Amino acid sequence: MAKYIDCALIPLPKKNVEKYKEMASMMGKIFKDNGALHYYENLAEDLDSIKQMGGNTFPNIIKVKEDEVIIMAFIVFNSKEEREIIKAKVMGNLEFMSKMEMPFEMNRMVFAGFENIVEY
Repeated sequence: MAKYIDCALIPLPKKNVEKYKEMASMMGKIFKDNGALHYYENLAEDLDSIKQMGGNTFPNIIKVKEDEVIIMAFIVFNSKEEREIIKAKVMGNLEFMSKMEMPFEMNRMVFAGFENIVEY
């Protein structure tokens, strides 16, 4: 069965990396406890190598500011249907988020769901 993956690109102020890691750790535990197969949060390191091939870069696409870094987050589910069930459970379990100041601007996050088409 093909997997389903949620992916987000998040411009994050450098000063908020530790705060973001705390929040992401809580989110990861909640998603895993509710059935997600994998949960990853990644800090961009190599942002320019595609330029050598004439491609666009994440900083250009999401308009990253000088004092920001990029987080690429993804969650792996068994299927889109399972993702919907898990997300509904997770959204009902986020009371800690209402007390937390978001470490990034939500309206600048880029998000999409992807159906897996090749897996080795």
